[in-house]
Amino acid sequence: MDITLSGATALRFIIFSLPFGELFSLLLLADTIGLGATLLELLASGLLGLWILKRSGRRLGEIFQVFRQQSTPSLKQLFRSLGYFIAGVCLCIPGLLTDTIGLIILLQATLQGPWRPHPDHQGTSNKAGPHTLEGEFEIRDETPSQIRRDER
Repeated sequence: MDITLSGATALRFIIFSLPFGELFSLLLLADTIGLGATLLELLASGLLGLWILKRSGRRLGEIFQVFRQQSTPSLKQLFRSLGYFIAGVCLCIPGLLTDTIGLIILLQATLQGPWRPHPDHQGTSNKAGPHTLEGEFEIRDETPSQIRRDER
């Protein structure tokens, strides 16, 4: 008996089984920590998701403007740019599975800097920005005894 799943079949299975998994996990959580704490967790994750959506929604126009300017944005760059938005949506959906997915995406997006361009796709502009320090420097490798003699 050979069972093979196509991509569409696997996606349907995930979409139809997600509500049952969410309900089962919420019932287990309510049994473990109580109904009040479970409802508080649902409220807190929903409010956190709305706050993240509100913050990230303002930048979606800026993000898509960057994509229009670049010829071939990478999938990594797209994930970094929309990570907060996707995490906010996941956190707004009630349930522990989507909350866990949302927190993982939020952590990943936060650690990788979601609105910074990917290093592979940065332009080769030589314009000095407001945080650019220009000047000459010299690398010196001195021992502490040489530093003390120079200070005298």
